[in-house]
Amino acid sequence: MSKVLSQEEVDALLSGISGGEVETETDKPPDSSSVRSFSFSNQDKVVRGRMPALELMGERFVRSLKTSVSSSLRKPAGAKIVSHEIMKYADFIRTVSLPASIHIVRMEPLRGSILVLLEASLVFGVVDIIFGGNGKGNFRVEDREFTTIENRIIKRLVDLILNDLKEAWKSIRPVSLTWVRTEVNPQFITIIANDDLVLVTTLELEIDGSAGKVMFCYPYSLLEPIKDKLQGDTQDDQPDADGIWTENMRRQLLGVPVNVVVELGTAVISGKELLNLSAGDVIQLDTYSKEKLKLKVENVIKFVGYPGFYRGNQALQISNVYDRRY
Repeated sequence: MSKVLSQEEVDALLSGISGGEVETETDKPPDSSSVRSFSFSNQDKVVRGRMPALELMGERFVRSLKTSVSSSLRKPAGAKIVSHEIMKYADFIRTVSLPASIHIVRMEPLRGSILVLLEASLVFGVVDIIFGGNGKGNFRVEDREFTTIENRIIKRLVDLILNDLKEAWKSIRPVSLTWVRTEVNPQFITIIANDDLVLVTTLELEIDGSAGKVMFCYPYSLLEPIKDKLQGDTQDDQPDADGIWTENMRRQLLGVPVNVVVELGTAVISGKELLNLSAGDVIQLDTYSKEKLKLKVENVIKFVGYPGFYRGNQALQISNVYDRRY
């Protein structure tokens, strides 16, 4: 049985309502100014903070790419990072100038694919350089697709880029980059939804005066599992950078021709004796016939050995590395 209020309780309740101490229901709707709608299907999230590890990896990649392109094309090459931007995929598509050489690359073990885009001006410049031109001509890029030969040549450059990119990514996480296919129109590529976010890294590549942009489009969903590594503090692995530079320098030096001279001996004669020399004269040297001879590389003594013949030619059999104590 419900409790019946006494007259004193009724008077106290009425007094509280009239004084505002007791809240009552009204027909006034709640304030909706602080309410914000949210769609779970939309990936439009706020991405805060820089990604120093990714920026550092980009610098390492650029240093390696300059050396690789120069060695491959036998032309001086330069590269620099222009920007790192986060945008919607649809906005990225609208920034692409047609035609463009767009390559879909699978990035394992990360889930998804990235895009590697080369501007048409860079493609035609590289093709012109490979066929003997200077890459600085006025190329007509509108209303045409790349020929089979142009696609094969640019695929070689893309393979070069992917190889250096793979090495650069080792500082963050080892990945495997697998080329899938190429397109000229981004409208035919649907690696993610238009509203999804992507990180676009743009670099400018210059080859013997011919310049163009190379763009890397990373879906944010692909980078999200390693976001902590990308945003964490990191230091440039200078020994690794020096190792890449040293290896490229070593390959370059292996192809440099050098002068090699074997010194049979020396002698001192007067100017009068020099003027009186004729065919058949003998100059006595300061070395014995069985003594080791010195082999000079660019006028620096490097080895010693014994003279002889090899396959009908005069030769020197190296016995050991030169030691100043000898």
